[in-house]
Amino acid sequence: MTSLFLDYAQQDEFQADELGLKYMTQAGFDPKGMTEMLEVLRAYDRKQPAQRFSYWRTHPYISQRIAKVKGAIKGEMEFKDYIHLIGSEP
Repeated sequence: MTSLFLDYAQQDEFQADELGLKYMTQAGFDPKGMTEMLEVLRAYDRKQPAQRFSYWRTHPYISQRIAKVKGAIKGEMEFKDYIHLIGSEP
């Protein structure tokens, strides 16, 4: 049951990114700024001590979020983004 709820939490995070892109675009901002912000988060995350793998993640991996955001911006996904989406960082 917990796994089911966590999947919804991750989907909520993806939806928040999607809405953020929509609002940024409507406000006249370059939506690529969201990708840049997520890259900063990923760089920070990589500097942190390694954490044990967990099935109970409430947030998707940052690489997954970056891949989805890039896909939404371009309307397509590059191969390297697809690989990040299916083979997420630990």
